[in-house]
Amino acid sequence: MNAADNDSYGNVLAHANGGSAAAPTKADYDLIGIALPKTSAATNSTHALSLLNGAVKALSTDKIDTVAELNKLAITVDKLMQLAAVGPIPGS
Repeated sequence: MNAADNDSYGNVLAHANGGSAAAPTKADYDLIGIALPKTSAATNSTHALSLLNGAVKALSTDKIDTVAELNKLAITVDKLMQLAAVGPIPGS
């Protein structure tokens, strides 16, 4: 990782665990190699980034202290966004 990568990763970790740091940007995730949730017309990229940042903020840093763990979280967010785009859950 270079200095920019370290700064971006620091931004993600500073936001974790209920941190008061500003939410990481798409550029922060891009610099450290995190595949943000895929978006389509039905899944707004701003909402996907917001959901990912919400999950990061709720987790302790030891749960997201590797790129692999962050990618796994991004994949989960992607799946949730795709499910939400399908429509309301029956019986809800």
